Amino acid sequence: MSPAINPVVPSIPNINLSGPGATSPASGVATCPPDSTFACSGPWFIETQDMSVQYVRVPVYGVSATSHSLTQPTQSYKVGYTYMQSVTTAHYGVEKSYDNFTVSSFTQPQTFEWFPASSDSYGNTYGVVGVSALGPAGNVQTKQRWYHRRLWDSATDSSASLTFTGGRSYEIQDLYTGPTTIDFWYRSLTNGEFGDFKQGRPPQYDGTFLDRGDWYRTPGGHHDYQLGHQYNTNQENPTNIKNYVDGLGLAITNSEYWPVGWAAQTIPEPMDEGMSQYSINRHEWS
Repeated sequence: MSPAINPVVPSIPNINLSGPGATSPASGVATCPPDSTFACSGPWFIETQDMSVQYVRVPVYGVSATSHSLTQPTQSYKVGYTYMQSVTTAHYGVEKSYDNFTVSSFTQPQTFEWFPASSDSYGNTYGVVGVSALGPAGNVQTKQRWYHRRLWDSATDSSASLTFTGGRSYEIQDLYTGPTTIDFWYRSLTNGEFGDFKQGRPPQYDGTFLDRGDWYRTPGGHHDYQLGHQYNTNQENPTNIKNYVDGLGLAITNSEYWPVGWAAQTIPEPMDEGMSQYSINRHEWS
């Protein structure tokens, strides 16, 4: 896994006021030059956000052909479609700062870069990965975080420091405990087989790769960045990648994630993870 990228933070230069005697940095509003159009050391409202994604493209299998025999019966499979299984982490913060700045406001958009793997966990390759293809697995990182600074408004502003991590699906287990009784168990995808191809066909289906009682991905999870039939990187393009990342960001705003890290239990956790403060309008794709 590639190392995390440290977000770019605007430089914070000191302001030096020239005049009689020694030069000293400005330390508050009262020491600003008379013609200053900003408040030197604020206080400032500084807002930031960033997001990262760990992803694996997983298949949904179907049976394409079966031959019957007393010696060597066979069964062939097809890939109906593939989609991204994703775990997303995001941060949002508002800081009240008295640092010195040379301009009265500053805004930089949030940008991204990705680190795609060229092969899946089984060693299969699917074409060239890079700017136009996320490939079978990898991670998306914030290259430059959103940063917005303006003067603090004591009537409306407040400090904040929020962190979020969520998954777009979870896992299910069917346990037969009697002739007509089935116990259903549920767990976080990060406590299970994240990205396991075998889970592409649940154990109750014909031709499954799983045994009864094995865990499988919930059919009710979100199938993000869905691509039809056999996967190849030629199916991808920059617009699709943008839509995938923006879609995950919008899901943060709308609290459309399941929590991660929960062990097996008899009811699934609710899909209510996210934070309304996150906004994809701060993403930049130019």
